[in-house]
Amino acid sequence: MGSIAPAISEDTQSADQIDAFIQNHPVAISLRNDPKYTEVRPHLKVAEQFRAQNFMTGALTGPRKIAVPPYVFSKENGEKLVMLMHLGENLCDYPQVIHNGLIAALFDEGLARCCFAALPHKVGVTANLNIEHHQPLMADSYIALSAETTKLQGRKAWGYSRIETLPVDGDEAILIAEARALFIEPRQIEHTAVTASRARRDAGKPRISRRTSDCPSFAHAAFKLVTSPASNSISHTKFICPTANMSPQGSRLQGKVAIVTGGGSGFGAAIARRFGEEGAKVLVADINVQGGEQVAAQNPGNLKFQRMDVTQKSDWTAIVDLAFSEYGRLDILVNNAGTSYRNKPTAEVTEDEWERVFNVNVKSIFLAAQVVMPKFIEQGQGGSMINISSTGASRPRPGLVWYNASKGAVTNATKGLAAEYGPHNIRVNSVAPLLSGTGLFSMFTGMEDTPENRQKFIGNVPLGRLTEVDDIANICLYLGSDEGSFVNGTEMVIDGGKCI
Repeated sequence: MGSIAPAISEDTQSADQIDAFIQNHPVAISLRNDPKYTEVRPHLKVAEQFRAQNFMTGALTGPRKIAVPPYVFSKENGEKLVMLMHLGENLCDYPQVIHNGLIAALFDEGLARCCFAALPHKVGVTANLNIEHHQPLMADSYIALSAETTKLQGRKAWGYSRIETLPVDGDEAILIAEARALFIEPRQIEHTAVTASRARRDAGKPRISRRTSDCPSFAHAAFKLVTSPASNSISHTKFICPTANMSPQGSRLQGKVAIVTGGGSGFGAAIARRFGEEGAKVLVADINVQGGEQVAAQNPGNLKFQRMDVTQKSDWTAIVDLAFSEYGRLDILVNNAGTSYRNKPTAEVTEDEWERVFNVNVKSIFLAAQVVMPKFIEQGQGGSMINISSTGASRPRPGLVWYNASKGAVTNATKGLAAEYGPHNIRVNSVAPLLSGTGLFSMFTGMEDTPENRQKFIGNVPLGRLTEVDDIANICLYLGSDEGSFVNGTEMVIDGGKCI
């Protein structure tokens, strides 16, 4: 797997060099030579006098930001779209990490460009935008945003998008984030467009076009149509973005100290970030040094990385000692580290795969109980242990028999530990997520990760989506906080109703 470290420093690149790199990149050349795609530079269509007022051509544009307008390649009628661009270091929230709010904005624009073209009047509003973050996006990176319309029903269009690094010097592309969105065309769009155009005509301003799939700007407003003088068109709006990771600093875990295993990616990264946002001091534990350090770098005041192999007792002793030496206490342990093998017939599972699953998924909790519980008792203030299980623990399916068995052990051990340590005010609970989009779809289902296969799986979920990392982060926040002080020995099933 390639590195997601910064590409080539912008200090050594001019806008012309960035432009040349993207224009001549093999991905761009391949798309340009494909007759099904049309190449456009929509941001260059914005009149110069209006660019400063436009989000994507104004505030975000310039040296060390978006130095070169994106290259956009699209198929007809919103079938597919690819956007290639470079993001500089002045677009960061934490040092050298691109702001997640910008990632949300890019998804919103890319998906809108794609899906609007499929709607009857080429205009809509963002009714829902769900984002799953896989890796932090580092500054000075070239990226490729791909989007496609996955379903069209009357005035509604559903879309799927992903942001990956644009390979540099032979590196592999790395998945940064995925997004799914629903866009709705307002019922009164014909009347709204005509009325707005007349109003602008009466005011001596240019006529509004209804073809807003060409619009390079958007508004972050609360479900209402707004006009954009930068493009002389009706802009779509942002309605909801529940996972953009932009919540302000809270205090629900203020003064608490937590360890989150498997904190370098997926659920663990989201849990660590959420705990840090709510005031906790968090030790981000992971065997993956690069992933763990990148997560910790997003909130260096509250997150600290510690390399850890959860199958080794010495590593458990070391991280608990670090918690007490660094922060003087330990209040919450999230046993999130886990692993599996690819979905396949049980007879094909190797002994090494079996041992690895039970070592990481079950032995880790055995070691945690041996090392952490005595410290909780010695501390005399109770504690909260949260074990990440799976819906497979109570609803096993073919192809993952031993993974499901390991998670059944997690759920069962959770109840036993809760009964044993409850008198010490130590609460032990488990969280059982449904399959998520954290890059493991193929491994768990045995199917290729395509929008069609995802939709087939999602079709059996009453709430109509996969588990998102923030779903798990938020329930862990509840269990770790004082709000969950009377919850003990419970299995929190987070599955959108699939296991009903």
